[in-house]
Amino acid sequence: MKDERALRRATSADLESIVRLACEFRDYLWRKEPSDASFRQSFSMLLEDPLTEILLVRDRELGDVGYVQCRYRVSAWNTPLEVELEDVFVSASARGHGAGRQLLKFALDQARRRGCRTLGLTTNERNLEALALYQAFGFSSERERWDRGRQLWLDRPVDL
Repeated sequence: MKDERALRRATSADLESIVRLACEFRDYLWRKEPSDASFRQSFSMLLEDPLTEILLVRDRELGDVGYVQCRYRVSAWNTPLEVELEDVFVSASARGHGAGRQLLKFALDQARRRGCRTLGLTTNERNLEALALYQAFGFSSERERWDRGRQLWLDRPVDL
């Protein structure tokens, strides 16, 4: 139930819990990397970054069951700030009970508090449960411009 969970902004004291959740997310994605040590190093730096917030949801019985990483940035297109949500993740043991909704609402509230105008994220088009959740929150992959074409996130390694 909702009242059995609490939301908070993570601090350095939460590092091991964040690493545990990130490793669970990595395993869920069937990936071998990043390593636990790499996650620990990266999240240590992110927890000190003033343009990053990591938000946690804690279940009274299960402990920390989910997190979202909010990466704030200045954009010439969306002043003053925009936020990208990375790693929206809820443990398998807590899925389907509203923890993801709570995390997204908390992230949206934090974005408003910081004065952000847009909120963005990426997900796989086959992740239908996540897509349904994001669409319920008003996220869309289509824009008015470009004949309602889908927005695509493209990436590549720096060194090919």
